[in-house]
Amino acid sequence: MRNRVNGSQPDISFEDWVVRRFGRELYQVYFEPYTEKVWGISCTDLSADWAAQRISLPSLSEAVKRAISPGSAPPATIISHFWYPRIGFGMIPAQMERDIVRLGGQIILGVNITAITPATVSPGPSQGFQVDFADASGSHSLHADRLISSIPLNFLLAGLPPETGSRDVGERFKLRYRDIILIYLALKTSQVSTDSWTYFPGRRLLVGRTHEPRNWSTEMAPDGYTSLAAEVFTSQGDAAWEHADAELVRRAATDLTGIGFIPPDTLYDSWVHRVKYAYPVYDIGYAERLAEVRTAAESDGLRVRPAGPAIAIVGARRGPGTTIPEDAIWRAASLEDVFVLLTGEEAE
Repeated sequence: MRNRVNGSQPDISFEDWVVRRFGRELYQVYFEPYTEKVWGISCTDLSADWAAQRISLPSLSEAVKRAISPGSAPPATIISHFWYPRIGFGMIPAQMERDIVRLGGQIILGVNITAITPATVSPGPSQGFQVDFADASGSHSLHADRLISSIPLNFLLAGLPPETGSRDVGERFKLRYRDIILIYLALKTSQVSTDSWTYFPGRRLLVGRTHEPRNWSTEMAPDGYTSLAAEVFTSQGDAAWEHADAELVRRAATDLTGIGFIPPDTLYDSWVHRVKYAYPVYDIGYAERLAEVRTAAESDGLRVRPAGPAIAIVGARRGPGTTIPEDAIWRAASLEDVFVLLTGEEAE
């Protein structure tokens, strides 16, 4: 209560925000070690905005009610329930691909974008874009009436013409990104935990968070088996990023078995997937730098903004917008928003 009431000073850092609302003891036990494990920087360098977006505050009345009658009121979370595809998240892009092809569209994968040139760079509506890209067969160009970008904002700015000033802005902006390694452990046991997510703040543990897909759909693993998606928060060049896949699997399985989280001798198979530029780092000052990018883009008539008619920036973790947890996407920024973005019409 003392920490909640004492609000005379503004919250600048993640540490400021959490300590004021939860107290220093809980901050040191959980919030500090876990958050620094995720971002790789001190909590004093991380913006308070991140805490405000991601941490829900339980009300005092709910806390008292749970203390008197445990289990009578579930703890507050960002959302209470969500839909999950029957055989996994991949069902969604797979259906999108079928619909695009059915409607006469073309999907080109495995290319590098080399340049994005607006038809006009003077103030006023964009007349579309020429998109240059390269693949194994050579260089190619396409015209786009509208451009929807999910690449990291740094690369988008670098691809725009130098005369727009976007590259100079990008050099000053320099949004940092955090990478992630996903270690999938197939286990010969029916269930590890009933929780949707499990967090591991311990600094000596390689894994930071796990989820168990079979808890979301029983078709995600055969009867008698389950799997864990174990997340390793890292950056390119870090020791973890440089480890071989086999070493990552061995370390994750050993750590999780050692703390009693998974039963011994149940590892059946494994896969490793590395994701570059997974999360933009919300360090102190990122909002001001992002505002500078938007101002420059608007002044050049490019309208680089989350829902503009020229370049629409999508992808919750690519830099310009608010990061939305995966289990909230289909409620908060869901099919309706995608429909409006693509058609300009309200969805029913």
